[in-house]
Amino acid sequence: MHFIKNLIFLILFSVLISLGCATSIKRIKNDPARFDGKKVHIKGQVISSLELAEINCFTLRDNTGNLLVVTDNMLPLKNDKIRVSGVVNQQYPYKDQNLLIIKEKKMKLRKAPAFKKIKEKL
Repeated sequence: MHFIKNLIFLILFSVLISLGCATSIKRIKNDPARFDGKKVHIKGQVISSLELAEINCFTLRDNTGNLLVVTDNMLPLKNDKIRVSGVVNQQYPYKDQNLLIIKEKKMKLRKAPAFKKIKEKL
């Protein structure tokens, strides 16, 4: 009985740990077919953002590379450190090309240093 309780605890602990782990951008870019259509978690720093009529996106950088994130949420500010959950799409159609992107599902701000500057200006 004690063995079964320990086994269940170990399985639950492993699942919880894996849910919180971020995938490196390099890993996604090196094997996009493996991740295509799958939910991933990435974290990093916002290096640019762009709001167009048909698309809102930002570029997120971790210590392994950069990746474009398409979102329906409010765009983060440059230099924000965030964690993004989304689905990888290696054939996202944009104009005359297909892009490797993450379609964001949920955004969690980790730190927003630029917010303080904006607040001070108001």
